[in-house]
Amino acid sequence: MKILSAFAGTVLLLSGCGRKVETHPFAQPGLSVAQVQVRAAESTPQTSTEEVVGTVRAKQHATLEAKLSGRIDKMPILLGQPVKAGQLVAHLDAAEIKARLDQAQAGLQQAERDWKRTSGLFAQQAATRSDYDAAESRYQVAKAALAEAQAMMGYVEILAPFDGVVTKKWADAGDLAAPGKPLIDIENPALLQLEADVPEASLRAFNETPGWASALIP
Repeated sequence: MKILSAFAGTVLLLSGCGRKVETHPFAQPGLSVAQVQVRAAESTPQTSTEEVVGTVRAKQHATLEAKLSGRIDKMPILLGQPVKAGQLVAHLDAAEIKARLDQAQAGLQQAERDWKRTSGLFAQQAATRSDYDAAESRYQVAKAALAEAQAMMGYVEILAPFDGVVTKKWADAGDLAAPGKPLIDIENPALLQLEADVPEASLRAFNETPGWASALIP
């Protein structure tokens, strides 16, 4: 009986080995076969955004100051007031400068009379070349002094350089103005720009210098 059982088991094993099962080379038990499509790889541009914190400022900004020292006798503008280019925003007391201008004009008149008289004498050979040169030199110096005094009179009035709004007043009528001392700030609200710190990676995309920088976006 044992011999017959062993023989029967051998026959069953051999018959089982003779059966051929067809399977997919990559198939795994319990998994279904999926249909796939093959496409060629291609490069497409993608939009990259970067959020940064910035400050909106006026592109045109000016801090006005006097070119000479003097007492402010007029400042006919208010904080927040719109101003036009060339409009008077401050006026300095010009008493001392006016005196210098009058003195320069008188000096020029005297130097001109001396030069004309010496020129006539020199033409008649009644004056030396040295006298003529000295008179001409005094005349030229007097003209330069008058031009300087006239320029200083022009600095008495401080005018707005462009259309804008008064955003800050550093002084008022009665205060002393001096070079380097601010009087008012003017900004043009029609021209604004955004100032923000942009990361290095974003700057490289725009061919900027590596590192953090201030981006100006009109």
